[in-house]
Amino acid sequence: MASDAYAFKESQERKMIHPDEYHPAGLRAMPGIIPLAFMIVTTMMLYYLAINWGSNDRGLRATFALTFGTFGAFAGSIWWQKTKIDRQRSRATDAVMRDYPWDPHQWVVRGSHRLKITLIWATLVTCFLLMFNVWSYHDGLAFYSIGNLVILVFNMLPLWLWCNVGYHWLQARKFGMSRVEYLRFPYSVREPVRLRWIVPRNVTEVREARFALRCLHAPTEHHFKHGGLFEEWWAGEWRLMNPGRWAAGECVELQWEPTQGLPVTRLMGGEICFWRLDVFVSLPGADFFAGYLVPVYGDAE
Repeated sequence: MASDAYAFKESQERKMIHPDEYHPAGLRAMPGIIPLAFMIVTTMMLYYLAINWGSNDRGLRATFALTFGTFGAFAGSIWWQKTKIDRQRSRATDAVMRDYPWDPHQWVVRGSHRLKITLIWATLVTCFLLMFNVWSYHDGLAFYSIGNLVILVFNMLPLWLWCNVGYHWLQARKFGMSRVEYLRFPYSVREPVRLRWIVPRNVTEVREARFALRCLHAPTEHHFKHGGLFEEWWAGEWRLMNPGRWAAGECVELQWEPTQGLPVTRLMGGEICFWRLDVFVSLPGADFFAGYLVPVYGDAE
């Protein structure tokens, strides 16, 4: 692909961006209402169980045990993954690998990863709200009662999440795995950043393509891992001007020259700074989008 088929745009204006900027607006990360919903319904459920624990409501108890058992298993899996990463960091011999256990050759985005995360959330929320539907059934709440109306409203949440599951399943089935190759490791903030993106399957009839390298900031490590708005400190975007036909496995090599004085990657402890390549390709049917972390280190002056 000839370089004159692309137009470059640079931005040094600091602004807030969504972690999934290229997602359809209705399918972006979990809404902020989820934590609030969990607190409200948990308080209601614990109160109900406290005043009715002596009854023979075995179905409700079983549902309660199943739900919080599922939450416990999910929390345990998160703890285990964090322990594995911490062990890898502790065994690293240089500062870059202690910051994050990089693959020095590439960053791979598996199509099934986002599907698994969304499926876990959908399952957890469904199990959680199942308790209140069982409670409503056992207590024979009137359809127009306040308690039943609240439950019906919250039942929209798992429906929305299962729509996300279906959407990400289609994405994973269509595109599969994608990756970007590092032409050096690590990169330096003082030198050009040259990356090679490998075209995944079914990315063929291209209407528009954007490749944006961003320097992003997150206030905490938790914020970085679990979503929220990120602050963009710098961005350089290549945009395809003459759409054409691509073939799976084809290479797209692009180069960025970040301005001086930008921060280096820091992915653990305190405030987080990271560099990410965002790729968006407009296609017939479902569009392709993915984000790839880029190891930009060195002394920033």
